[in-house]
Amino acid sequence: MNYRSYGDLAQDIRGAAHKLRGDWDLVVGIPRSGMIPAFMIALMLNLDCVDLAAWVSNAPLKRGVTRNQRHRLTHPHEAQRVLLVDDSILSGRSLRRELEALPEPLRRRATTLAVYSSRLVRRDVDIVLCYLSHPRVFEWNVYHHPVVARACMSLEGVIAPVEDPLLAMGEAVPALLVPSETIRLLVSRRPESSRVSVERWLDAAGVKYASLAMLGDAVVDSHRPPALAQAKAGIYARSDARLYYEADDAQARLIVKQSNKPVFCVGTNEMLRPGFYYDPASNLWVRRVLNQYRKLWGR
Repeated sequence: MNYRSYGDLAQDIRGAAHKLRGDWDLVVGIPRSGMIPAFMIALMLNLDCVDLAAWVSNAPLKRGVTRNQRHRLTHPHEAQRVLLVDDSILSGRSLRRELEALPEPLRRRATTLAVYSSRLVRRDVDIVLCYLSHPRVFEWNVYHHPVVARACMSLEGVIAPVEDPLLAMGEAVPALLVPSETIRLLVSRRPESSRVSVERWLDAAGVKYASLAMLGDAVVDSHRPPALAQAKAGIYARSDARLYYEADDAQARLIVKQSNKPVFCVGTNEMLRPGFYYDPASNLWVRRVLNQYRKLWGR
């Protein structure tokens, strides 16, 4: 599972700045996720930025007073060279639909750009900044990506507060976040005796899930994070889930080590992969590098 954070996105755009050479007048973002790189690119090029609807409707441009744009426009239709930006392109159907819906005079002015492409070479977009193979997920859609339907997710720290007595009593305290997709398997550190109150809280919060695993009194009462992480890793390893969402960094690293499957650490916004982290106890990262050299030299 390839992953890019907001920081990665900014770095990837800066690293491909040479592909943005051109006398552009305006940057247009395709809502919603295309607006993030569109604003980054517009600020880097010192140009105005609008969304697709504002470009089509020719809504007056608004700007702050702290910087002077390279091209001082009052309305989007004054722009003759427009950079139309989306965050990624997979099949190309979404971009094609957006282009077909544009009035012909505007379509002729547009140069299309996708920051990430699943193919190295393609003809359905003018500029690609980076190649990123599928499957992939981004920080801005990691809770609303179809992978959620194939994921395990810790309840405490991701969906609900870690320690909240109101949750134990079944009160409708706000959720930390509510994924768009139905979660394959929710994992709670609470005992089986609290299942009814937890299910009631999840229903009130609007959280959709296929199943709920309660780790039980033995693990909860031990107050030992390694035991808790091992229990989570065991559930994850036995399932067909492709990703685990965990809030605690130390537990996330234990889960990826024990399960040998990827873990998204909510607390640090990192995608942890088996063998891609340094574990002093097992020297796992060093062993991986040595194995790569052995393969390279045929030893």
